Amino acid sequence: MPRVVVTAVSFCKNSVLRAEAVQVFARHEVVFHPVDSASSPHDVASALNGFDAAIVGRETIGPEVLALSNPPAIIAKYGVGMDNIDPLVLDKLTVLSAPGSNAFAVAEHTLGLILALTHNIAKCDRLLRGGTWWKDGGVAVASKTVAVIGVGAVGSRVARLLRAFDCEVIGVDIVDKADFLGPLGASQQDLQSALKVADLVTLHVPLTKSTATMVGRGFLTAMKPGSWLVNTSRGEIVVEAELLMALNSGHLAGAGLDVFQVEPVENKELVGHPGVVSTPHIGGNSREAVLAMGRAAVSMLAKVINNV
Repeated sequence: MPRVVVTAVSFCKNSVLRAEAVQVFARHEVVFHPVDSASSPHDVASALNGFDAAIVGRETIGPEVLALSNPPAIIAKYGVGMDNIDPLVLDKLTVLSAPGSNAFAVAEHTLGLILALTHNIAKCDRLLRGGTWWKDGGVAVASKTVAVIGVGAVGSRVARLLRAFDCEVIGVDIVDKADFLGPLGASQQDLQSALKVADLVTLHVPLTKSTATMVGRGFLTAMKPGSWLVNTSRGEIVVEAELLMALNSGHLAGAGLDVFQVEPVENKELVGHPGVVSTPHIGGNSREAVLAMGRAAVSMLAKVINNV
């Protein structure tokens, strides 16, 4: 009997997904073995050994998997982004993914961070809990110029939401997005041109060799003075020390962060900055998104191993 292991933590914790997986893979043995993303690649590999297929999450899938005596032939990714899976694994094993399965949730969370920043929602909440009645409603999002860096599954949804606020949206992407941006009433520009005029910059690029540490001193210096930065993509894209300097100097008005270089976050000075609104990497983790990601992973895997 073929064996399937599920190591993605939030999948394993979800009773609905567990029940659906057992039903879909009724002809297979299904084992739920949650593996935390902080686990070593060796421990992750050990959890996968002896199984024919696996559903994995954010844990590191390193070359140790290839050295197993009986590695899974098929791996389905629960969630988006393949940066936690070693290129050698991607090359040697069948790895299934469903990009964009939680895009709606990340886009909504991005908009939430934008509103919390610009309207002082988070700041007023903190002050009011401490007994301070501080009446500063911030500034309107409407009519602001927003640079959407990466116009993919999430970025395109963010662009649509912002256009509903009558924002001037500028898309920045390595691919020509004119067919999408034009009818939306948005434009596409190169990065430097967009940073120069944007009141707000929101990041939606995957983590790759070219995007890692992309938002450093040069990027931040090029941003318009008094603008905001929002990151709901990957923490490694932003150099946190440089961002903190830009905030402390007053060059940036604030930042909305859902992701960090190290998670759980260790940069207490950054998350404690009065101009920062932060959340613990929950952008793509709404209840609906968890179900959508889990069902996508199960469906992909079922089509292969059940010959559906």
